[in-house]
Amino acid sequence: MRIWWEDIVNNSVSEVTAHVQTTVNWGSCVYSGSGWETHDWAETGWSMVSNSHWNGPRIGWCTDWASNNSQEHHNHTFCWPKNVHTHFPDTFVGIHVNGYAYGGNQYASYISHHGWTWVPCFPLQRNAQLSWGS
Repeated sequence: MRIWWEDIVNNSVSEVTAHVQTTVNWGSCVYSGSGWETHDWAETGWSMVSNSHWNGPRIGWCTDWASNNSQEHHNHTFCWPKNVHTHFPDTFVGIHVNGYAYGGNQYASYISHHGWTWVPCFPLQRNAQLSWGS
């Protein structure tokens, strides 16, 4: 599950991807797996403020296996003199016992603060993509 923020010219400026890999005995059980996160910021000046990751059974021991990540990135120069933050709370991806893959992100947002509040900033656009890989 990839969540990313783009600037007004469609450049990805800040992103987080949650990954999960597991073994499914179709219709019976989801066995232990692994989960991890990757992150990227294409524009110079972006950096990570916070990061937390969780991996394991999401609903029931045999029902689902998921990977969950929360991050915050910031940039001091994107909209100087403000400090712009992008938030990625609860970015998750999971596999259900029936082979169904799901993912999402709760309340992703960006804020600009620490600076002159009257200075306008260019808006950022939130994007999301769930991909099934090999």
